[in-house]
Amino acid sequence: MKELAKQEDASFIRISPLLPNTPENLSHFKKAGFKKAPIHMHAEMTWTLDLAPSEEEILANMRKNTRYYVRRGEKEGVTIEMRKDIQAVEEFFNIHKETVGRHHFTPFSLDYLKQQFKAFSADNQIAVFHAKFDGKILSSAIIPFYGDSAFYHHGASADTYSKVPSSYLLQWEIIREAKRRGLKRYNFWGIAPTDDKKHPWYGLSLFKKGFGGYSTELIPAQDLKLSSKYYKAFLIDKYRHWKRGF
Repeated sequence: MKELAKQEDASFIRISPLLPNTPENLSHFKKAGFKKAPIHMHAEMTWTLDLAPSEEEILANMRKNTRYYVRRGEKEGVTIEMRKDIQAVEEFFNIHKETVGRHHFTPFSLDYLKQQFKAFSADNQIAVFHAKFDGKILSSAIIPFYGDSAFYHHGASADTYSKVPSSYLLQWEIIREAKRRGLKRYNFWGIAPTDDKKHPWYGLSLFKKGFGGYSTELIPAQDLKLSSKYYKAFLIDKYRHWKRGF
């Protein structure tokens, strides 16, 4: 990696390892000269649901309000559509833009989402899920199925019909599809590291935890300095981290 970085005139190497945050795992990076990056590159605290129990058991283990909203979504006529075509990605992106407008984060481009979808769809390892009400898409998610897990990788919700609990039924149908595929876990991906109500992810974390499961802390992004130019990038990323409100 160092040799490739030199060829590309890179000032540092950044790794976001999907490894549990343990002293043993961290020691490997410290010995190699890495230090903690000033900004996270992926979720460092994730929420995972064990799919081994039956559907009835998973429902029973949900938070009471979550189970109520799943059932209410069914009763109010929300329907879930699983799609495997590229047009569904475009429909997701239209809803995603509304989510970006509400929460003010930098989204992936439509081209990025399409390329990612194409790469996984060749092996039937990805799908787009739409929750629809009154003919409109209220919430949507792009879910990769990889290894023994399903991943809540991209999510979006519309501004209309905000009181219709479409997102709850959407997640329930994703869980059911993951079980049908014989997968072991559903990774809801990132949650807030604490229960601080001021954290930008507090509401989303509460939503994910309502379905039951457990948290896993991953090793933070690690940087290996290769030249003095790294310090400029360090300061820029530290400012970006502060702007995100973390």
